[in-house]
Amino acid sequence: MPPLLTIRDSQMHALAAAADRGLEERMRAHLRSHFPDECQALEPVLELWVREGIAAARGRGLASERHLCKYLGLTMVFGLHFAAAPHLDWVRAVLDDPGVPSPGDRLERLYQEALHRLAREEEERSARDAFHAAG
Repeated sequence: MPPLLTIRDSQMHALAAAADRGLEERMRAHLRSHFPDECQALEPVLELWVREGIAAARGRGLASERHLCKYLGLTMVFGLHFAAAPHLDWVRAVLDDPGVPSPGDRLERLYQEALHRLAREEEERSARDAFHAAG
């Protein structure tokens, strides 16, 4: 029996492009809801930001929408190319840790480390502000 349906390469590419556009739209909506000020500032380039962030995440072996979302959130906090930033060597240490074989697990560790570091920075900032206010 012959196949009931044949999908040509060009059709597959069109379907994949449509799926990517949908993913990018969902990622932009997520970022706008969680990082409204940053997204407003990036609005002229937000579409490109999301597309490049997704490509960078996929380049690190991340594929699930949840992981892409977290990776893009990290780009909002640390910059689009945070994984290559010289001043963020701790990021590369986590993302490239050979002791953690799963890209998703490395991302989860990075996310937790980022939360920890951001909380510590906020505590230090509050302490400095209190010190200066008392002086």
